[in-house]
Amino acid sequence: MKGEGSRPVMVWVISIVLGAAAALNIVILSASKLDLLGPSYRSVAASIAPFDLATLYTLFAIQLTSMVLFFRLRDRAVSWFGAYIGIASLAAFGYTLLREQPPFFNEVASLAGLLLALGVLAYMWQLRKRHVLV
Repeated sequence: MKGEGSRPVMVWVISIVLGAAAALNIVILSASKLDLLGPSYRSVAASIAPFDLATLYTLFAIQLTSMVLFFRLRDRAVSWFGAYIGIASLAAFGYTLLREQPPFFNEVASLAGLLLALGVLAYMWQLRKRHVLV
């Protein structure tokens, strides 16, 4: 951190990358349901059950909210991102129990994403303890 009240560089990087990823996922999900993307996206979108679609929208909305709060250095970002990790982990665990997993689910990618998210959460927690997040 450069000086009093400045935003750490990693906050910029994390919030912009993860926030943009969440926003892009929302756009792609919406566009695939509106037939604005190619046939391969449409076939995947057609195979997503309404409950799964609602879960994905909810997860991406929570992730986007947490990243906006994190960029604004708000303490609530930690809780929102923790909720995102919890819901995503429950959803991933549920998908691993299915005989036929949905085409958008990958166990290795989910594990890697979980480890990355836990690292981000640890960084957020550290910023909270140092009173950078208010």
